[in-house]
Parts: sequence; C-alpha cells; structure tokens
Amino acid sequence: MTTQVLELRNVSKRFGEHLALDDVSFSVAAGGIISLLGPSGCGKTTTLRTIAGFETPDSGQVLIAGQGMVRKRPYERNVGLLFQDYALFPHMTVAQNVAYGLRYRGVNRADAEKRTADMLGLVKLTDYGARRPSQLSGGEQQRVALARALAIDPKLVLLDEPLSALDAKLRQKLRTELKEILTRVGATTIIVTHDQEEAFGIAERVIVMNGGRIVQEGSPTDIYLKPNSRFVADFVGRSNLLEGCIQRNGPAPAAFTVAGGLRLTVPAQGKDRDAAVACIRPERIVVSEEGAPRPPCENVLPGIVTDCAPLAADVHLVVTLQSGQRMAVVEKNLGQPMRAVGARVVLCFNANDCVIVAD
Repeated sequence: MTTQVLELRNVSKRFGEHLALDDVSFSVAAGGIISLLGPSGCGKTTTLRTIAGFETPDSGQVLIAGQGMVRKRPYERNVGLLFQDYALFPHMTVAQNVAYGLRYRGVNRADAEKRTADMLGLVKLTDYGARRPSQLSGGEQQRVALARALAIDPKLVLLDEPLSALDAKLRQKLRTELKEILTRVGATTIIVTHDQEEAFGIAERVIVMNGGRIVQEGSPTDIYLKPNSRFVADFVGRSNLLEGCIQRNGPAPAAFTVAGGLRLTVPAQGKDRDAAVACIRPERIVVSEEGAPRPPCENVLPGIVTDCAPLAADVHLVVTLQSGQRMAVVEKNLGQPMRAVGARVVLCFNANDCVIVAD
C-alpha cells in the first residue's frame, strides 16, 4: 500500500476579494518528487506556504503523514524548506547554518556534528564548514541551504524556486545534482517553479496551476504531449495554436478547417465541434525545400520562411503559409546552411502530431 506523505483536500484560500486557492486537492506519495508549475499569481506559492504553515486555509485539510496540520505551526510540521533566496544566516558558518535546525530541535552536540558532516558530504561541501555564506558562490549557497533543509530528516521537503537566482548554465548543472541528491535520500519533495525545464527536469509528476486551480496533472511527458486545454498547450513549451472547426468522419482521421481556408487532417477524437483549437508542437514539423523530396505525411502546407534564428542546438523558423497563418518550426542545428528568409518551403506533419484541446 502506497503511503501518502502529503494530502491536500479541497483547500481554498482568499485574500480579500482575491481567491488565491480554489478547491485544490492532490497528494504526494513517500519518496515522490512533484512540481507545482504555473505563471505568476497562479496560486503555487500560496499552496506551498499553506503546506508549510505560513498561511491558514479558509477551508479544506492539509495532512502530513496522515495528521491534520491546519492548526499546527510551521516548526511543528517537520518540513524542510529551501527558500528562493536561500535565507542563510550571514553571521554563522556553513556548518552552523546546516546545524541550525538540529540545535533548535534539541539534538545533542555529537549527533548534530555527525549529521552536519554527513549533509555537507552529501552536497559535496565537506571542506566548507568553516566558511561564511558571503565566501560562497550562488551554487554553493544553494547546496548549503539544501543541506540545512535535509539535515532535520523532514517528512517533506519544500523548494521555492530553488534555482531561479542562478545563471542558466549553473541552473542546468545544479538541476541534475539536485535531483540526484533528492532521489538518493528518498526525500518526498514539492518544487514550486515557473521554469518548465526545472519542473520537467526534476519532478516525476507535474501539477499545472492557473487562477488558483489545478488545470492538469500528470507526468512531464503527458503534460507536454497531451495538454488538456489551450492554456496548458500555450504555457508549456512552444506551440502552434490554430482555431477552427473539427468534423469527424467515422473512425478515420477528422478534418479541421482553419480560418483562411486552411484544412488539416487531425485525430478523430471526441465529438464534432463548431469550434476547437489544434496544437502542433514546432519540433514535430518537418521542413523541405519547395520541389524537393519530402517524407510521406498527412498534412502538407506550402509557405515562405519569414524568420530564421539559430539558437545553440536548435534553429527556430517562422514560416508564413499561403492562408496567412504563421507557423513556428524548430529544427536541429546540425551545421546545415541556414534557410534564407523568403525561401519557399513545404511543412509536413501527420494527424497524430496534432492535439485538439479545449479552448
């Protein structure tokens, strides 16, 4: 039987006229790593603060290890916190920062020193115990904050935008290290972030929030490949979103008509609708020069390249179709000649590369 370390049951929270959380429910199993992902103001930070005990819900329940937490103070919840700015004590050494929670809980000195040494070893800072936070880089400070959060052996670890203060290259490196550490210690973890790479790279399950509600929950792969709404399709990754009408023809692929006369072949899913939105991810589209051989596919759309931008490993194109629609396309940068602006090309993709989502 799976043990649920955390359960939120129908939690709502209002600040004046603003409904910050609207009937939020989810659970996290022991050892699970999930991410709360969404734009600013979606409710993810309020959710984290409610779990930690810094906010009291207006209704609903928060349970940690099966015990109700609504009336318990933060220090009574056995939760490890890693704040966005790390919140290290500047007047303390690294070792004293890591040991702070242990001392507060009355752990004897010998045990606290051993636990502190173990945690510094875990985050690869064994020789840094005597330093001050001001003597550390941003990545090293992040590791100290993580060691402090894990030192108390918490039931639950809460990470609030843990990598946002770092530069892009260091974020990528520490994202991998953070996941390895959390997995090694078996920490049940919730990460709050607006960074999709961070959410997808660390968490095994992603909860997308908007307007104080959970709008989709699933694995990173499902969230990306099977968005359930226009909001999720647009917020997660890059998308070509085309508004139109879908018409089924039995079990065969359906027809999708877009304004301007563009017609696509899409999966036959759901019922006929007067209006729908088709989502096509840019990397699912194959580009061929006009007149050149192309792979067999169900959707063939001629157009003109109106922008070409090589961005490291990828080349980002904008192609304007004959109907006037602008399509974003991503190709791998393999050292090939860049496509010229004004070049005539053909876009190819299959029906299964389209996802029909709710508007």
